[in-house]
Amino acid sequence: MKVITLFKNETQLIEKAMRNHRGAQKHLYEKHAPKMLSVCRQYIKDLQFAEDVMLKGFFKVFNNLSSFKNEGSFEGWIRKIMVREAISFLRKQDKLKFSEDMSTESQNSIDPIESDLHVTHIQSMIAVSYTHLTLPTTPYV
Repeated sequence: MKVITLFKNETQLIEKAMRNHRGAQKHLYEKHAPKMLSVCRQYIKDLQFAEDVMLKGFFKVFNNLSSFKNEGSFEGWIRKIMVREAISFLRKQDKLKFSEDMSTESQNSIDPIESDLHVTHIQSMIAVSYTHLTLPTTPYV
């Protein structure tokens, strides 16, 4: 495996960001965000959804900086996280699309109480997914 050495400046930024230095995190975000948005847009055509996925990906990047082992490029590590987030988003969209694609005939045959439970179940799934996000105390931007 070919190991790409990092610029000393970026290595120092990563080390500072690991210690929750907000300025270093901001600098890393500003440096990599345009490219990572482009990566997300390759999978997700809607700009707003792609930005949401990118932000969620950066939350994971900063929460998991300690797992970056300096084996390969930092940008490649971030890119892998962004691709996984985009794929996860698309899988979730397919699941929601599947439940929206029910034919009108089958919707008419569903008991209204069951239909309400289905919506409630989806809302609780969304609420649970947001409780697992760790939000920063101060914004990165």
